[in-house]
Amino acid sequence: MFRRTISLSLIGLLAACSQAPEYVRPALSVPTAWPGLSVGTGVECRLCTADPLCRRKAVLCETPAPPLSSKTSLAAAHENWRDVFLDTHLQSTIAAALEHNRDLAISVFRVDEARAQAGIARAPRLPELDLNAQHQSSGTSSSVARNGFATTSQRYDVGVGVAAFELDFWDRLRNLDDAARANFLSTEYARSAFRLSLIRDVAQTWFSVRELSQRKELAEQTMLGREASLNLIAHRRDVGLASDIDFQTATGALANARVEIANLARQLAAAENGLQLLVGQKMPDKLSPAPTDEFLRDIAVGLPAEVLLARPDIL
Repeated sequence: MFRRTISLSLIGLLAACSQAPEYVRPALSVPTAWPGLSVGTGVECRLCTADPLCRRKAVLCETPAPPLSSKTSLAAAHENWRDVFLDTHLQSTIAAALEHNRDLAISVFRVDEARAQAGIARAPRLPELDLNAQHQSSGTSSSVARNGFATTSQRYDVGVGVAAFELDFWDRLRNLDDAARANFLSTEYARSAFRLSLIRDVAQTWFSVRELSQRKELAEQTMLGREASLNLIAHRRDVGLASDIDFQTATGALANARVEIANLARQLAAAENGLQLLVGQKMPDKLSPAPTDEFLRDIAVGLPAEVLLARPDIL
């Protein structure tokens, strides 16, 4: 009996034992400068001196780098995308996509689910308390009472106790909590990465729509010019100033312009449909740019490692 008790106790202790190793972020060897800013003797690189590690190594670059700007840093480019895309119509399109995109909404719900799972995993580390309250009322009518008086009695019962609590000697519960929290953070980073990719896709598709629209307008103007040229050559041929070869060449050029317009119209329709799918709602018939020649703000380039830290998909 004693041996059985000892065995059961050891099994219970081993069940709470965890052999999960402590995670240590591995050291990564990353470049100290972008290609073109080779390390060597020369002017001290401003990009390198912006990082404390680079200052200790006294890294020198052959070509001086442009100064860093806090207003247009990589973190600001990630969070404050309105500071990067200056066109107001593009800003409204991206804002609509962030509000109405179905896939982004699903990723937000997944984050909420992972947050709830993390809370559930954290609960066993705390004592589980039971609180019971009971009220009982009883009475005796005067018709059945011996003394002829009606009586009423009240009884209140309150109980508090620890229902279950596991002493986490070997951090089994803590590791489960850390795993749930890591899953939550990975889901949150996945949502952030999808949000960043959505902003990128909307901007790229928006610029594609603008490009195809302008190319289609240019092709239509070219077609009008070739129609006028064909009419002129036809009149010149009628009076003997142009040959049939000139007329056929102008006819072929006009046909090529019409084919180009048809191809551009097809590509434009596909781009507009793709943009509407990203935004999640019907877009305006014509996406006119804002009255400005500046669509994008210049972003100061930091170290390659800083660029990696701005990517939530690898955090």
